[in-house]
Amino acid sequence: MKNSLKIMALIILLITASGCSLTKKSSTETSATTNAFTDQNSATAMTTTQANLAKAKVAAASWHPDATWVALNFNVPADLNPKSLSQTFVFGSGSDTNNWFTYSIDTSEKFVRAVIPKSDFLGIDLQPIAETYWKTNYISALQTAYANGGNAFIAKSPETQVTLTLSQNPPKNWLWYLITFQAANDAQKIRISANDGKIYDDQGNLSK
Repeated sequence: MKNSLKIMALIILLITASGCSLTKKSSTETSATTNAFTDQNSATAMTTTQANLAKAKVAAASWHPDATWVALNFNVPADLNPKSLSQTFVFGSGSDTNNWFTYSIDTSEKFVRAVIPKSDFLGIDLQPIAETYWKTNYISALQTAYANGGNAFIAKSPETQVTLTLSQNPPKNWLWYLITFQAANDAQKIRISANDGKIYDDQGNLSK
């Protein structure tokens, strides 16, 4: 009888431990795949970005009337709160071939303007953006990037900084989202066409 009780107690203990393990695993998986930033309404995010771009274009025209939009750049907020986002719009001009004009704006509509040497920020290969190919919003691009390697990278390196750049440049001089997952000693970059929302390699070939 005593042996039977001992066996039953052992079984209950194992079941309880197994349940705790499953609960912990489920919680970990949820935290790895749930992202408050990419869960926001993509249409609203796109509308806000378009409004910010319009303001940036006005500011850039005061720098040089021929200024053209060449990039959108931002870091995904570390707290994943959409209200913590600050977007930077980048412009070039034939009147100043050495510098970019940047217009950074946050969700409270505070903005900062700056003129930055091209070699110090995003390089010299950026071309005027053909907005007709801007068919994929940045929320969809980020969702694709997280689902195709980003989540796994962050699981290994929780301190990862995620940066998004939208620009028109090689390969193929297409309009690309380049999403970078940067850890202390490692990085992963995912290239997504802003036209079709698909992942391509650094040679411009569709990833299988």
